[in-house]
Amino acid sequence: AVVSTQSGHYGRGKEIAGYLAESKDDRARIKVEHIIRDDYMVEAMESLELYCDLLLARIGLIESQKYCDEGLATPVCTLIWVAPRLMAEVSEFKAIASLLESKFGKEFANQARNNTNGAVNARVKSKITLQQPSPVLVEQYLI
Repeated sequence: AVVSTQSGHYGRGKEIAGYLAESKDDRARIKVEHIIRDDYMVEAMESLELYCDLLLARIGLIESQKYCDEGLATPVCTLIWVAPRLMAEVSEFKAIASLLESKFGKEFANQARNNTNGAVNARVKSKITLQQPSPVLVEQYLI
């Protein structure tokens, strides 16, 4: 198979195989880039879901403190950072970010939104950016 069925891309894999058979390599690469971006988004959403679950589990701690606990800084900042970037996909992120801002203050939220505190999860950040996937990764998907 041209593309792994692991991510549910079997039908698209056949399409890509067809492009390759017709020597339409550029079109195949573009399709693979879309698959990679979809995979990245799924990975990012899984991490964000875990962060939401963690905050829910720690709601008592969050409510009892005025400042963000150091152990929760990464999930809290990541959820605030992601809100404007994924609002179209998950409108609830805006509400979550708003609640966290009202809890921890505008200054904290601005630092999180701009990642000036460096607390945003680097893996989530890299999965959400709009950079083109590396040619090596595209080739690996094509194999």
